[in-house]
Parts: sequence; C-alpha cells; structure tokens
Amino acid sequence: MNALYLSEPVRAGLGSCLRPGGEILTRRILELTGLKHDDVILDAGCGAGATLSMLQQRGFCNVFGVDLDSGLVREAYQSTNHIVQADLAGLPLTADSVDIVFSECVWNLTEKETVLGEFFRILRPGGCLALSDIYLRTALQNAEWPVHCCFSQATPLADIQNM
Repeated sequence: MNALYLSEPVRAGLGSCLRPGGEILTRRILELTGLKHDDVILDAGCGAGATLSMLQQRGFCNVFGVDLDSGLVREAYQSTNHIVQADLAGLPLTADSVDIVFSECVWNLTEKETVLGEFFRILRPGGCLALSDIYLRTALQNAEWPVHCCFSQATPLADIQNM
C-alpha cells in the first residue's frame, strides 16, 4: 500500500511540511510548552525537516530529527545534518536525554504503544511530549483505506488518553 503523504499531489500541496496544521500548529506547541533555546528537542518522524528548520531558524540549537523513510531523511539532510534514519519503535537515544518530543502527524503510522514507550523512555523527568495527530470521533467498522495514511490507523481520543 502506498503512503498518502509521499504521493505527488500531497507533496505538492503541503511542501516540506507534510501535515495538516503546518507551522501554525508547531508555533502553537512552542507557545504552550515554553521551550528554552538550550532544550534538547527531538522531531520524531521529522519527514522532510520542516519543523527542524523552523526551530533552528528560531534559535533552538539542540534540535535533531528521526525518520524511517530514507528519501525524506535525504531531503531533510539538505537543510540540516541533525537527522538520522531510524524506527520510532527503537529510538537510538539514551534514556532521559530529551526535553521535548515533537510527534506531528506520524504517531498513527507507528506501533503506537511501543512508540509511546520509547518517547517516555528518552524524555527527561518533567519533559514534554507534543503529540498531534488525527483521532477518531466516531467508530469506523471494518473501514478499508486505499492508501496508508494517518486516517487508516486513527484511534478514538479516549483510547489515546488511556495510553
């Protein structure tokens, strides 16, 4: 199954910011979290590097990204070399090493509980998880999606909160 976010129309419409909400949502996360410029920030599922670039342009110096897709990693590497190809289910980071994890419109594409465990493993005590993704407002019975996308693996909000 092809990934919707890698299709030409989606890439043309969204550019390097491969998610609904774009930089507006990222800026809102910054407002809510009150990050300091020396905080260690992980963009988990960084895609083409839009959030990485925006954070670096705003003076955040300890910013790095992880993405599974080699093509997106190569694309992001053109604007920042603080990126590594890895699976979010097995992050190549030590425990308690990150102040905030950004996970913007990628969590639904993962092994959710395993990835949440990884996020909390690498977050320092008092750290922040900025998780933004699609959630289900109504149950979908046996829905078959023609493409791999965040809608196809969306979870009801109550289930997310329980996790």
